Amino acid sequence: MVFAKKNKGFTLIELMIVVAIIAIIAAIAIPTFLRAKINANEGAAIATLKGIHAFQALFQSSATLDFNANGAGEFGTMGELSGAYLRTLTNAGANGTPQPFCPASLQPQIDGISRKTGYSFVVFLPSLGGAPITDASDVAATAAGNVQDAILQESLFRGYAWPSVFNNTGLRCFAVNQNGEILIASNDSGGNVPFYDGTTSTPNFDAAVSTAPNAPAEVGAQFNGIFISGTTGVDTQLWVSAGG
Repeated sequence: MVFAKKNKGFTLIELMIVVAIIAIIAAIAIPTFLRAKINANEGAAIATLKGIHAFQALFQSSATLDFNANGAGEFGTMGELSGAYLRTLTNAGANGTPQPFCPASLQPQIDGISRKTGYSFVVFLPSLGGAPITDASDVAATAAGNVQDAILQESLFRGYAWPSVFNNTGLRCFAVNQNGEILIASNDSGGNVPFYDGTTSTPNFDAAVSTAPNAPAEVGAQFNGIFISGTTGVDTQLWVSAGG
């Protein structure tokens, strides 16, 4: 007796059920994975800002830059912290040799912004009566300066971190000042639209300061604002202490 050979396989309905199950699992797992990645990147951004504060302290204490030759060093840009260059001011004192105070991964890119673990970083330095100094200011070239600039840069700097790709590599934005205080803001201007989207919009030097500056004129107009927890910045979002 010859038995007919039966071909076994999945029916179309069975395949559709399997595909549906995979789709459901993916719909649950992918957002969870993305949220975990965002949380990790935001934690890394805070750690990097804390590191920048520590690097600034080392850079300043080394007096690698001492434009007014008074023995007190100034804070540096990210390019200077990473050892890429040192600014040369018109009335510079005896500057040191470029050397790295932070990892090479924080060296600014061609647009003057440093990027690491899904976040972008920038440091602003005060300049009396002029625009704040950043790596985007072409500070690798000879920059105009004066004694007042050096005095301000001995005691003031602001650093910011914001997601390189909003809603993908991160959501919130962060800030740090010379006192080491880390501030955090939602970066949501309403309707899940970011203040800083990582491409066309970046933090201003006074993004995390009060809207009603009240400081001595000699501090410099662009650094008059009070950089403390709970102040409302120029972008109208609330900055609060990140804690820790």
